[in-house]
Amino acid sequence: MSASDRDEVRGRLVRSASTITPLTLLSRVTGYVRDKVVALTLGAGMRTDAFFVAFRIPNMLREIIGEGAMSSAVIPVYTEVSHERGEEAARAFLGRVAGTFALILTGITAAGILASPWLVALLAGQFRAVPAKFALTVVLNRWIFPYILLVSLAALCQAVLNAHHRFAAPAAAPILMNVALIVAAWLVAPRLAEPTYALAGGVLAGGVLQIAVQVPQLRRLRAVGKPALGWRDPAVRSVLVLMSPRLLAYGINSVNTVVATRFAAGLGDASVSYLYYANRLKELVLGGFAVSIATAILPTLSRQALSPDREPFKDHLSFALRLIAFVTLPATVGLVALQTPIVRVLFEGGRFGAADTRATAGVLATLSLGLFFFAAVRVVVPAFYALKSTALPVAAALADASVFVALCAALTPAMGLPGIGLASSAAAAVNVGVLLVVLRRREGRLRGRAIAASVARIAAASAAMGALLWAALRVVPLEAFRGWRGAAVLSAVIIVATLAYWAAAHWFGAPEAKELRRLAGRRRARA
Repeated sequence: MSASDRDEVRGRLVRSASTITPLTLLSRVTGYVRDKVVALTLGAGMRTDAFFVAFRIPNMLREIIGEGAMSSAVIPVYTEVSHERGEEAARAFLGRVAGTFALILTGITAAGILASPWLVALLAGQFRAVPAKFALTVVLNRWIFPYILLVSLAALCQAVLNAHHRFAAPAAAPILMNVALIVAAWLVAPRLAEPTYALAGGVLAGGVLQIAVQVPQLRRLRAVGKPALGWRDPAVRSVLVLMSPRLLAYGINSVNTVVATRFAAGLGDASVSYLYYANRLKELVLGGFAVSIATAILPTLSRQALSPDREPFKDHLSFALRLIAFVTLPATVGLVALQTPIVRVLFEGGRFGAADTRATAGVLATLSLGLFFFAAVRVVVPAFYALKSTALPVAAALADASVFVALCAALTPAMGLPGIGLASSAAAAVNVGVLLVVLRRREGRLRGRAIAASVARIAAASAAMGALLWAALRVVPLEAFRGWRGAAVLSAVIIVATLAYWAAAHWFGAPEAKELRRLAGRRRARA
């Protein structure tokens, strides 16, 4: 691949990520507003624990089936069918995929509604000690379960649009989900005797909206044929075969969620809520550039995997990992340094008090240590799927889950909730390490020296930024981070720290800063 071709692909990747990033960040911001409204309305206690557990079960299935196994299996096969058999055959293939998965998902939804008491007992068996809490969780879970059908079909729409390099509508879809929940929590919940029923209705409305926002663009592309059952279609069967180990891998990863919830549920009332809020803040960071890169790179890797020359594939995987490090390492330093001010500004108020802030901040700090690894998994796993290699991510997921369970058992008795966060970060590091070692043995050198050199420079720049934040917190009292005034102070501190990091990255010679500036310059020149 020539330098100009390489720059063109990198530029397309950055442009795609820059399209996704603002919408994904807006999604995370509206997600924060959603959580803030829920925190103000319901606080942290029995009702929020019940809703978060009830929502977590279909949400886990969404991650496993919809946004996990199905999307990552459909894009490589769709790319291959389109490349080898033409657009009309690809269109018919997608129609058969849609019909087949709609039937499968309907069966899963019905089974989940019937099995709800057992699923709730699996995830939060400690709730049985409070019969009203357990019963409410089961009822909410049954109401919410059809969300898995809706959101998985929305994920299929997203996969098709992403394969056509249409990223805006899929990235905007979760915003509507958050808006539906905000309306439900703010306007409907206070009018009901049991306010969590409004949240369940908001989840279902959000699932419908996530499909609806993507349908117009799908119609313009005419990418999906008439829905039909496709059991006899070899391409559909190929998707199902590819999905099987991926379902296992994503299912193993979901063991971490089950284990974390069970350990948190055993630490007292509201602990599940604290863990949820901390995870939401972690996802707020990951939902920026890191997840955008992961979303944008799969179609590119799927095309490059069809070529016998793997050098472009490895080059762009390395580039994506360096960009992720450039974003997540300073974010880790920032979240650890500003853990309490961030939680106080974003959540404290109403029925969410200072004790809730301290508990949430503690687990946020340990979760933040794994930001790079959480983000890297989302890039490296799709690289295996682009190569249609499915067994190795399963092995890495098993290692991840084994480490997580062992560390939760070892750390939680002494550390409480922060032990769960530390276990999660360490397990993600193991997952990434296993995947990269195996991928290097399979494909050869992965530009590891370039990645390590960049990480060293990024770490130095992040440390410089951390020193600035430490000094700022010595000057600005913690009491200043409260309410709207506190939000302004926190924003100013973050902006100054970001500018300092950018300058330090240039000073230490981190190549990503120069590459991003050069690619941005090429984009402006073309415009």
